Amino acid sequence: MVHAEESKFDLHARTTIDSFFSYIESAAFRVDDVIVEIQKDAFVVNGAQLSYKDSLPFSRGPIKIVQTVDSQLKQVYEVSVLHSKIEFKFYKQFLSVNLTGNRKDMAGATGLLGEFETGDMYSRDGVKTEGVYTFEQHAFEWQVSPDDAQLFQEAREPQLPFEQCRMPTGSRPARRLLRSDGALLEQAEEACSKVHKNDFQLCVDDVMMTG
Repeated sequence: MVHAEESKFDLHARTTIDSFFSYIESAAFRVDDVIVEIQKDAFVVNGAQLSYKDSLPFSRGPIKIVQTVDSQLKQVYEVSVLHSKIEFKFYKQFLSVNLTGNRKDMAGATGLLGEFETGDMYSRDGVKTEGVYTFEQHAFEWQVSPDDAQLFQEAREPQLPFEQCRMPTGSRPARRLLRSDGALLEQAEEACSKVHKNDFQLCVDDVMMTG
């Protein structure tokens, strides 16, 4: 997702496929020589698995981890790293990653999320991809390669240079049929009530399709 050479920072996400959709299952980040992997039930620091219950708040070097929400369905972990913050939010098994980068850390950063100052998307060769690549092609461009830092404890297929990221192949339910369930629609709209209006309908569709 993000590589910042000057601050020695990397952030990667790992997805998994479930029928007609994929979702972020876990994430990992590195600062200098400290690697942290965020999983649903535990986190791993330089190979040592730690429990959230027993090990938070956690601090090592420029990294601080605290839990801000712990409910039956949702867990939120806030990470302070250098001058930036990362929020890892689990809803059931689904993970979202929100990076609030500081210019001191992220100026000159490259990766899936684009250029820090403008948000423009670039290839690994520094070529602007807007209007040239589809979103899928841009994502494939930034699949972790053998030349990138390997942050996860276990390597898992697909891995370059042998295989590109896989795409979901299941049939997608019709939106009209899903929205005919009034109770489910109401629950989805409530769950997405705090989402920015531009993303609200996408959020509702995602919630209804994934439960």
